[in-house]
Amino acid sequence: QKKIKAEVCAKYTYGQPVPANVQLKMCRPLNRYVSINYLTTPEHPEGLPDIIAPCYNETKQTDIKGCATFTFPMSAFIKGSEKVLQDSLQIRVKVEEEGTGVSR
Repeated sequence: QKKIKAEVCAKYTYGQPVPANVQLKMCRPLNRYVSINYLTTPEHPEGLPDIIAPCYNETKQTDIKGCATFTFPMSAFIKGSEKVLQDSLQIRVKVEEEGTGVSR
């Protein structure tokens, strides 16, 4: 599979579509047992991890039905060493209503 498709829809409790901005973040998490080294630099004395989970972010406007469709390239999640990555994807979605800025 070369692409992953995700659709997010937002509706009010009374069933009408919500005009909104939808932010979707999809990540392939690191295995729990991976040892992560931190590299310290003068700019980052707290340290930067030598490996991070591959993620893909995108923001879209909902359509007239209150939905936004996202298509992610699978290649964004297969970079790096396969041994350190879980065989799953995590999705986080934030929907922010236009006009009010209310988000869920």
